[in-house]
Amino acid sequence: MLRNLVGRVFCQARPLLNGISLQQPILTSKFQHGAVQKVSSSLMSTSLCSSLQHFSPQPVNILSRICKPVVAEQKRTYFLNKFNLRTGRRKTNYDVIDRFYRLHWGMWIRVKAGRAKKLWRKSGKNKKRLRYHVMCNATQCTLLDKMVTGFWRRERFLVNDPYAPYHKRENFYQTRRKPMELPPLPQKN
Repeated sequence: MLRNLVGRVFCQARPLLNGISLQQPILTSKFQHGAVQKVSSSLMSTSLCSSLQHFSPQPVNILSRICKPVVAEQKRTYFLNKFNLRTGRRKTNYDVIDRFYRLHWGMWIRVKAGRAKKLWRKSGKNKKRLRYHVMCNATQCTLLDKMVTGFWRRERFLVNDPYAPYHKRENFYQTRRKPMELPPLPQKN
């Protein structure tokens, strides 16, 4: 276990070891004295120490900077630039543009996940179901609107747009463009 620790220390310490002499003890009193002697003697016996001996000595606690738990974290959040350094304005996140599509009435749609993977394994009904698009909910639509600039929120009229029938949403009060047609009044005879 100690050998793995020393190997990991040197793998991660190479960028940090500039200007540090390993002749001095580099470990703090957080560790037991026996472990300090073993680690420092194994550090001194490596060939890396002989190449780093000509640097000026600086007292630095290397293990506190190096021996941090190595955890591979996945980030599934979108990155949003709130301010551009040059113009000071917000920038568009182009991952949103690549993965989602905004309809004229404000709804964002996306394709289903895994629609092109392992199609040989999927049944015909499943493949047909995967060809459909999915609407994002209101919270997601608000978030996606914040992540793009006004250019992408504007209506764009494209030639032969396959989404043309879906850009209008006349059957709801909030998304209606034309005034609602009133039913004809009954005629009195």
